[in-house]
Amino acid sequence: MLSKKWQKLLNTIDFAFQPIINIHNGEIYGVEALIRNYQKVNFSTINEIFDKAFIDGVLYQLDIALREKAINKFSKLPSNIILFYNLDNRIIFSKDFATEPTSKILQNHSLSQDNICFEISERETLNNPENISHLVHTYKNLDYKLAIDDFGTGIAGLKLLYYAEVDFLKIDRFFIQEIQKDSKKQLFLKNITNLAHLMGIKVIAEGIENKKEFELCKELNVDFIQGYLIQKPTLDIKEIKKNYNISFSNNKSKNFYSKYIEKITPINKNATLYELLNIFKQNDLDFIPVIDENNYFIGIIFEEDLKELLYSPYGLYLAQNKERKISKYIKSFNSIEISWSIEKLLESYSYLDKSINGVIITQGGKYIGFLNNHHIINFAYQKNLELAKSQNPLTKLPGNPQIEKFISNALKGEKSYYLIYFDIDNFKAFNDKYGFRKGDRVITLFSDILQKNLNYAFIGHIGGDDFFVGIKNLTFEKTFEIIKYIQEKFKKDVYEFYDKEDKEKGYIIAKDRNGELKKFDFLTVSAIILEIKKESSKENFDYSISSLKKISKQIDFPICVSLL
Repeated sequence: MLSKKWQKLLNTIDFAFQPIINIHNGEIYGVEALIRNYQKVNFSTINEIFDKAFIDGVLYQLDIALREKAINKFSKLPSNIILFYNLDNRIIFSKDFATEPTSKILQNHSLSQDNICFEISERETLNNPENISHLVHTYKNLDYKLAIDDFGTGIAGLKLLYYAEVDFLKIDRFFIQEIQKDSKKQLFLKNITNLAHLMGIKVIAEGIENKKEFELCKELNVDFIQGYLIQKPTLDIKEIKKNYNISFSNNKSKNFYSKYIEKITPINKNATLYELLNIFKQNDLDFIPVIDENNYFIGIIFEEDLKELLYSPYGLYLAQNKERKISKYIKSFNSIEISWSIEKLLESYSYLDKSINGVIITQGGKYIGFLNNHHIINFAYQKNLELAKSQNPLTKLPGNPQIEKFISNALKGEKSYYLIYFDIDNFKAFNDKYGFRKGDRVITLFSDILQKNLNYAFIGHIGGDDFFVGIKNLTFEKTFEIIKYIQEKFKKDVYEFYDKEDKEKGYIIAKDRNGELKKFDFLTVSAIILEIKKESSKENFDYSISSLKKISKQIDFPICVSLL
């Protein structure tokens, strides 16, 4: 029984809800419960409440009472969404931890385990991995969803991700704030999102405050978002909407995949074993997808694992025992989001379990259907064929068709871009003197420098000694700095391509375009930077590039810049 002090806290505080939405269509997925009004009972922070409760030995009892209060309020919202509830990891040290009453609280409000996700904070990691496993397995065994909160802020990081078999990864606001200006944050989010997806984990970006952050997260395949751009935490549940419109564009991949998806009817995880066996007996299936009450994909049941029951004369009779659940046969399985690009699908597929000869397709985590290997292999073949036709044979970089496609998208004005053209100065003279083989080595040298220093950008080879780079969502200062470094790096490295005699002279003698011998400086590289911040026509673009190329030939400074 909680003391009067803690009862007063419970009577005073309230829960605000902040929506978590599907980044691709704006549909609400869930709400996070956030404690409010704690200042009225002389607590300065939420952490202070739980620290004091831990010291008093009532942390778990208080937490259960808070859950009940949050669930009671949440129960007045539509039943097809999820409540994200923050756990204090120290509850496992409570002697009462083994008695888990949440399912009963949910039942009292006509809800189920499908309606709640417990958030484990990375800010409060437990030193012993066994403690983490104990906390996670306790709730996973009871069919609750789990999330790692504030990912990237604690010292445990990937270690916690390894031990905690969670459903969601919530990326801390630090990595989202002004991500459009920070290439390191973009690289972090991209790689963590890819890793999470390969582990079958959905990613939630926290603290989205503006459209640029939203667009970057969408581009990097984040699944769900929450933050002030969508809605501030609200005490009034009437303000929670079913859909939030933030200019959600239709994804072309969805239409592309849809016509190839097979509709294998899923089974609800609460179905009886008898129902499951009948489905396998009546259909020629190797597996059946499993969903929860809200149509979210949770795993697969293989026909092979049920052979003893399926082919036993008493199998169906034994399956009628209501105590025999299908949960023991469900195997977790990764899925592919319908909104993902072909490239993302093929990359993820290479790491996925191949035991079902295809992949499960979901939309915002909800089951859509099955895409078989035949179509995926065909996608890969078509993609490789397209790349092979376009790429430069020497550098293997994308060629002009893909460069044109990138420029066309950039000119639509949806994001800020820097389009950069590189031209190696005095290359013809070098090629004439040292030969095509050494000239090719110069080209591949510059190609390697670009790829090592601009691995987050689009890099194309126009032909000969001309290259193209497209950069999204980077500041001008950072773009300029990188280009300057590339120019200096090339100048330093290519110096070793000259023979001793030419190094001593500091120049080479070769024929100019008129066939006359003249002095040529050592190889350097010039750059034209075109900044695009608003929608522009192809005609304006072509004119600007043509003008800049003429100007760049007339000035000594190696970088020429213009705004389109």
